[in-house]
Amino acid sequence: STKEGFLYKQGAKRKNWKRRFFRLERGHLAYFAPRERKGAEYDNPLGIVNVTSCVVERVAPGTVTTRDNVLRLRPSAGAADVRVFYIQAESAAALAEWAPALRAWHSVTVLDMHPDFSTALRAGDTRRAYRLLRTPYVLGQPTNFVHAVSGDGDDDDDDDDDDD
Repeated sequence: STKEGFLYKQGAKRKNWKRRFFRLERGHLAYFAPRERKGAEYDNPLGIVNVTSCVVERVAPGTVTTRDNVLRLRPSAGAADVRVFYIQAESAAALAEWAPALRAWHSVTVLDMHPDFSTALRAGDTRRAYRLLRTPYVLGQPTNFVHAVSGDGDDDDDDDDDDD
């Protein structure tokens, strides 16, 4: 299932907070700049976070930030990704929706991921990676089938010049 909406994300370098549109699907959290025009599609992400290899933790106000309703997406031990992400929901109710949605993907293996997805993501081609993410892949052929996942169901990033 897909979850989407607006959250704030802390920048990697300047540590400023920017409102971004987020879409969680197939174990990956893509974030986008605000739309340039009304009705425009969100199809060119600024970055994609592999949530399957992240531990999602609630951050208490006053520890890392003074903000409330903040989650830390920390890479699991042994994960290829090394960046820690901080995202803030606009309300406690929104946080109560996002936290379990993100945690549900921890340690899940997405079986129908296109083989070129990781290569495109590592190369910084987030637009291509996002197109591959949204296309289920079975036996070398794109399909319209619902994706298959395995895992217990418990519980990357490319920066642009704008410090996202």
